[in-house]
Amino acid sequence: MDPVLILLLALFGFMLIGAIVAVETRDGLGDLVDNLVSNAIRYTPVGGAVVIRVGTVAGQARLEVADNGIGIPFDELPHIFEEFFRGQEAKKAVAHGTGLGMAIVKRVADVHLGKIGVQSERGKGTTFVVTFPAAVSAETPVSA
Repeated sequence: MDPVLILLLALFGFMLIGAIVAVETRDGLGDLVDNLVSNAIRYTPVGGAVVIRVGTVAGQARLEVADNGIGIPFDELPHIFEEFFRGQEAKKAVAHGTGLGMAIVKRVADVHLGKIGVQSERGKGTTFVVTFPAAVSAETPVSA
């Protein structure tokens, strides 16, 4: 199935349910969407904004999740995809959490030959951009 369609279905299902729950797809893209959107909502104060964009750019499926929440300090950015890592500001803002969500996001992106980028500024917000090849042939190797 086309990654753009899967991302749209996962996002639509997430918004339709109206709660922070895992949207299951067979390829884990629902988990990727759920973790990015859940974190954006969780770490954005009441009255803040979360913006989600899905589409294609230059032959790539693209998902962008941006917020104007607490942001991620520069020195923590290299660690956000590590299992069990939770930043200091994140711990202060939300007491619960396992630190697995972003590791899952990275793993799903990798499995689908995707790339993930992040821009963040402490106290100003965070933007994650995930891109995938719009179509992957059966011959394209996927690393485990």
